[in-house]
Amino acid sequence: RLSSLLLRAAKRANPKNPKYSSIWDIKTLVQCCKRQGGPESLALEALRDKSIVLIRMASALRAVDVEKIRLLQLSSESVSYRIMNPKSGKGLVSYGPTRSIPALVDSRESCVVCHLNEYVARMSLSMDSPLFWSLDGGKPLGVQAIGNISKKMMRLAGIPEKFGSHSIRHAAISALTKAGFSSEDVCRTAQVSEGVMRKYYVKMIEGFPIEWAGI
Repeated sequence: RLSSLLLRAAKRANPKNPKYSSIWDIKTLVQCCKRQGGPESLALEALRDKSIVLIRMASALRAVDVEKIRLLQLSSESVSYRIMNPKSGKGLVSYGPTRSIPALVDSRESCVVCHLNEYVARMSLSMDSPLFWSLDGGKPLGVQAIGNISKKMMRLAGIPEKFGSHSIRHAAISALTKAGFSSEDVCRTAQVSEGVMRKYYVKMIEGFPIEWAGI
């Protein structure tokens, strides 16, 4: 008991430093997604992987959030969903607030709503089931698999190895802030407090050489 209290006091006295001093431009990954074409042209695995990355960029989701997505509504105009939060030991399930993403009418190649409609239809998924599945074992994807898929797409876009899967959240929040969205709107989208957002997530966006993005 005493040792646990001492460890917590030490963490408060020496808070963790932010992992990144700057972050990659979200446009780098968007352009990579666009080059892959529209949802109808993709094989099922590529469609699933691209959908994961698109929804992470659109909503600044962590890999653990993606694992727990439950759809509420999906149409050609938008997608609404919640994040499942199981209460351990009680056999009950609670959910976070409803989130919505509108369709991008001018770019099917980078529209998460278009890709999710195609993916859900091909997989014949129900609204209350896990969203992303293994295609060989028939099991929902876990956090590690979602993170690995995200990193694979990041490397394809030319984003350096030093940036892990969680940096998608940094890049998305930084891009929203740079675009002029209010702190309140960004915090609500990313489900993060303003203090944590400003300390850990809002970064200077690096200008990567254009060849890194393969453009």
